[in-house]
Amino acid sequence: MINILIKFIIFSIFLNGAVILADFQKTSTVETRTGNDSLKIYLSQLSDAYKTAVQLNEPDKIVEIIYNMSLTLRKLGRTEEAYNVAKRGLDWKNKISDKSYYAKNLDLLNSLCRIFGKYDKALSYAKEAIDIFAALKDTAGQLKSHLHLARTQKKVGNYPDALKNYLRSLSFSEQLKDSSFIVDNLTGVAVVQKYLKLTDDALSSALRAIKIGQQIGIAEKLSDAYTIAGVVYKERNDLGKALEYFNKSLSIAQRKDDFGAIAENLNNIGHIYKRRKENSKALVNFDQALKYYRMLKDSSGIAITLNNIGEVQIVLLEYKDAVNNLIAALKIALKINMKPALLNIYRNLIEAERLDGNYVAALKYYDQYTLLYNDVYNEETSKQVAQLNAKYQSELKENKIRILEKEKKLSVLEAEKEKTLRNSLVIIAMILLIFSTTIFYQYKSKVKTNRLLTRINNEKEILNKEISMQNEKLQRSEEILKSINATKDRFFSIIAHDLKNPFITIMGFSDLLLSDYTELSDDERLFYLEEMKNTAELSHNLLQNLLQWSRSQTGRIEFNPQRLELINLVNKNFLLLKNAAEKKRIRLQDMVPPAMAVNADEEMLNTVFRNLLTNAVKFSNTEGIISVSATARDNFSEICVSDSGVGMDEKTMDKLFRLDVTCSTRGTANEEGTGLGLILCKEFIEKNQGKIWVESEVDKGSKFFLLCQYKRAWVVMNEWMIYGVLGGTD
Repeated sequence: MINILIKFIIFSIFLNGAVILADFQKTSTVETRTGNDSLKIYLSQLSDAYKTAVQLNEPDKIVEIIYNMSLTLRKLGRTEEAYNVAKRGLDWKNKISDKSYYAKNLDLLNSLCRIFGKYDKALSYAKEAIDIFAALKDTAGQLKSHLHLARTQKKVGNYPDALKNYLRSLSFSEQLKDSSFIVDNLTGVAVVQKYLKLTDDALSSALRAIKIGQQIGIAEKLSDAYTIAGVVYKERNDLGKALEYFNKSLSIAQRKDDFGAIAENLNNIGHIYKRRKENSKALVNFDQALKYYRMLKDSSGIAITLNNIGEVQIVLLEYKDAVNNLIAALKIALKINMKPALLNIYRNLIEAERLDGNYVAALKYYDQYTLLYNDVYNEETSKQVAQLNAKYQSELKENKIRILEKEKKLSVLEAEKEKTLRNSLVIIAMILLIFSTTIFYQYKSKVKTNRLLTRINNEKEILNKEISMQNEKLQRSEEILKSINATKDRFFSIIAHDLKNPFITIMGFSDLLLSDYTELSDDERLFYLEEMKNTAELSHNLLQNLLQWSRSQTGRIEFNPQRLELINLVNKNFLLLKNAAEKKRIRLQDMVPPAMAVNADEEMLNTVFRNLLTNAVKFSNTEGIISVSATARDNFSEICVSDSGVGMDEKTMDKLFRLDVTCSTRGTANEEGTGLGLILCKEFIEKNQGKIWVESEVDKGSKFFLLCQYKRAWVVMNEWMIYGVLGGTD
């Protein structure tokens, strides 16, 4: 027995000596020796210590050694072995007394799972580590585990929760006055705030991280912070500042030989030069970025950069080269299914082929763009619904736990108060019995009188309500009749005059062509055909508006509000009016922010845009400008369709949007109209819970304003917006 005890003591001394030696070499030898040899020696010693700890069945030592072995394997680049070793520590959860190293092992598992893309497990490990560190009141542990949880949530697109955990980790960093972790957390906060469109906050966080990093001399950690600051300045159109910060980030990436970051910053710098119309410099930077992406075999980076080069070549009128680069980008994007990037590539191909005169190819790409857009929109909507549902279920579970805890506390309090309450109730019951007996007879004598008065008052009130309701019904009926009469008169007026005249014109010109065809010159025949075409287009637009108006009046039009990206609606309607605008040499300007969206019925909003832009072309002079812009105001988007045309006086503006008066004016090229389009615009905008109004001056143009519900996208940010932050698109 004594011999066994002596052997056990010697074995324990050996085990502790091995662990102490391992710790010493971790903090001393590893720091002073170069290469991986010291780490391999350290790993071998840990392996021996692990076997000894298992033989002696010491769970706390086993978990500590497992953590150090996994950490060392990760430093040696053997991440898969590190993951498998760290997983062994999970088997000892219920056998250990000190959970500090178990929590550290969970935190390490979170980092390893992120490397392998196992995000569900990574989230689970991080949350369990946080709970253990909180119970141990380990501030440093909570700092790291909240930071790792935030990074995982950022990876899966859960930006609101990622921001929350970055801020918690930042709070612990400030408590410990650890400037290096403060910089890490501020940079993470800035990135997430940028994804959430909190651009002012993102810039503030990035600049604070840069300031602290410069003060403590850790410039190598500031690359992401410089990039975020550059992106925000680019969005603010402060291109000089943006270029300065992108160059600083590039310099750090070059010192670290971080080819991915180098390529990203070259792309960002290229976009700055493109904005400044220094297209040759933009091409130089995009070409350099392409070389790095090809070196890295980064397919998505190659596709995005080829698209950027194609965009610049379109501006330089190098349409053939642009098409070649865009087709190369398209093939890669199709192969790896880069849907948001594909939309941008298709748009550029449509523009390049159209400008090069290849209208058939442009139409083919337009059809592919339309199909893909619908697919991306439906897919994005499904993702948002799934993520919102997951978040709801998580919050519901947390609320249930809190409710159960409160119920337990309440049950304890109820048990303590029950005796006192029971006694009090007996005393109160006796008092109430005496009191109720006293007032019963007084109450009984008044009941009859009160009942009689109540019945009289009720009958009087009912009679007054009935009279009031009848008056309201009569008033509503009168208003409805007035509206119906006005609608009927307007409808017959349009059919009798505006719809009849175009057909008279078409028949007149067709008779002339049939009877005098051989006597007419080619120019005369062409003139008559153009007049017939213009008249037919006017009749077609009028019939479209009449049909939609009649469906609206009879309640047969479907109302299907959904999230719509304004930039796509505007571009779609610009394409429809391109020919009409080009005839008058009118320039169409799209000034809508890329991420601006509204909640509205797509068919109705398309009708509104078509009518407003048609009117803008109609009343614009040759070589005029038509622009569409939008700004966010609280929960609404304010959209402005402006033109530099003939404008209107107050008297004319008062007649707009009204059924009871006729307001139809010929355009600058003698185009005809009915005034029905604006009435339809007003009905559709109001049906979408919005407003429409106009501002105009004679000879100074007109501005039509729409107020539509603004659709925010905080929970789920689509890949297109992420590409914008990383410099993939301009």
